[in-house]
Amino acid sequence: MHDQALMLKRMAFFLEKKEFRGRLLSNTELENKVGWGGHDYRLQDIITFFNEAQKSNIKLNKEEITLKT
Repeated sequence: MHDQALMLKRMAFFLEKKEFRGRLLSNTELENKVGWGGHDYRLQDIITFFNEAQKSNIKLNKEEITLKT
């Protein structure tokens, strides 16, 4: 469950959290934030997340990289 949280936390803020929607948070910004317990994302939203991360040069964590591959 911990790996899943690390894998999807940034995506939860990017896709779901109203005040952060569409914004990629840095690892530092994510440190003290709580994501959701469950995730149900459309493939297109996941693609958008990873495309935006690449465009913005956001350093993904190893769990996010695993999800991407």
